[in-house]
Amino acid sequence: MSIIACIPTHNRNFAERVAWALSPQVDHILIHAGGKCEWSSSLPKNCIVRWGNTSIVMSRNFMSQYAIKNGFDYWICCEDDTTHIQPNHVLDMLEVLDSEQALGAITSISRMLAHASETIASNKPFTIRNSLAMFWITRTKVQAEMGRFANVFFDDIEMGQRMWSQGYMIAHLTDPTKGRHDCSGSNIKAKAGGGVTKQQQSKKRLRECCEYLMQHYGGRGVRIAKPTKVKYGQRGARIYMRYNLEEMIRPVVDRWGTIGYQDRRISF
Repeated sequence: MSIIACIPTHNRNFAERVAWALSPQVDHILIHAGGKCEWSSSLPKNCIVRWGNTSIVMSRNFMSQYAIKNGFDYWICCEDDTTHIQPNHVLDMLEVLDSEQALGAITSISRMLAHASETIASNKPFTIRNSLAMFWITRTKVQAEMGRFANVFFDDIEMGQRMWSQGYMIAHLTDPTKGRHDCSGSNIKAKAGGGVTKQQQSKKRLRECCEYLMQHYGGRGVRIAKPTKVKYGQRGARIYMRYNLEEMIRPVVDRWGTIGYQDRRISF
């Protein structure tokens, strides 16, 4: 069993910290760096750096193809600002990933979870979610089957839906010390400018994403996802994509049969 951890970074110096946190847990680390990146000290011995002033999509494609071509069994994509990586984090994720042949990827430490408005519990050591996020691990043979990341600004969401459409679940690693959260939505960040507010731009991008998913993965005229306003706490509300879980899980059941998964949202 061989594991490579891949860290995309651009104009930031965070990758060094992430590399040291992951180094004891994996066989190899690949940092794909662009712009002005400097390391304050030496990198781990099992770490290499490849330079390329590219987009995040191109970085993810370079790293995933590197993992496939060099014969690794698993590849990890970990954002350079990931925090709270535990000493056995990768092992815990692998254990869950290998427990279900229908699992395509396991994600952990999602930014979105910090703002989740609902909590859920399942009968499995994971909760299903729609897309890849921040820190995930997948089998390279599954990645090879899926192909390259699409050249769109929501490439991780698109790849997640591609996995589901091919019969592979994506799940979030459940950590009882951090709570169990609802992962049935996606949040897309946007910047204000040109007389358009940040919220208006976010709505526009979410609509574009939903239409793309409908065009490529929405069968029988059923929407895969739609923009939904979610309120939480004293901080107001955010616009998320709310997924049609019954439609999303259909290819998984068609491919593998009954999984035996259940939470308060769905069972299959």
